[in-house]
Amino acid sequence: MINIITRTHSREREFNVLWGTVEAQLGNVEYNWIVGSDTDCQYYDAIKLQLPPYQYVNVPQGMYYAPWNTYLETLAKHCKDGYVMYIDDDDKFSYQDSLKVIADNCEEDTLLIWKVRITPAFIVPSHSFGKAITAGDISGIGYCFHTKYLPVQWGNLSYGDYRVAKQLEGKVKKIKWIDEVLTQTQNGARNGR
Repeated sequence: MINIITRTHSREREFNVLWGTVEAQLGNVEYNWIVGSDTDCQYYDAIKLQLPPYQYVNVPQGMYYAPWNTYLETLAKHCKDGYVMYIDDDDKFSYQDSLKVIADNCEEDTLLIWKVRITPAFIVPSHSFGKAITAGDISGIGYCFHTKYLPVQWGNLSYGDYRVAKQLEGKVKKIKWIDEVLTQTQNGARNGR
């Protein structure tokens, strides 16, 4: 069982594309799709989310305040047994059997990391692939881990995907790298909030 955590926010067109790539995985793998939204989601009966009250945060240079990262912590509480992965509404699976490749490589005490296409020319991890988890060279839609390692703290600043991967690196016995692009952003660009 793979728990797919998705947060969405007023991006119905993008969510519809993601939905199509999730539906394409049907029959390949048993999964539990957990969707949360802070607005009404016309395509899915999403868990209603609410931004936490504003907290003063000393934001380090090069980062930004990202309170919607806490949604991923909230949605993880709905995970069933098995494994966890994240994929936002403006992302998608790269192939019809992407989830099967992920499932076939899952191991309980392993952090599974695969490549993510950010733009046609930019794939992460790139320079650190197979070597180390590096800030700016890993994507939250490019890893999977067992539910026994929950909770993980995304926090309310940017680079939450990196911080979560580093937390997991400190908990699991090994990291397994898949040299294949299994997920990607839509249209080769970040749609932003």
